[in-house]
Amino acid sequence: MPEFQRRHDVHLWVQIYDTVRERIEDGTYPAGMSIPSESEMVDEFKAARNTVRKALRHLRDDGWIYTVAQLGSFPAAPSDPMSPPGRPPRQ
Repeated sequence: MPEFQRRHDVHLWVQIYDTVRERIEDGTYPAGMSIPSESEMVDEFKAARNTVRKALRHLRDDGWIYTVAQLGSFPAAPSDPMSPPGRPPRQ
């Protein structure tokens, strides 16, 4: 996995969102396997926890991930039967 290169012309939460989305699309984070925890993302992206949470919230709202309490967040395939009902379609 290539090292994250921070840009100063784009909000950090958007960069995190795009990076996670790209990793889901290219199979780095396959459906059914959890993505890194908030703490791991804070370390990787050198970001505040609230920034990581904002990116994850938008990924969830856009249908890229879903979260299971006590287990973490998972990539949501468009036809993933484990995705919660009413999950919005990916954009």
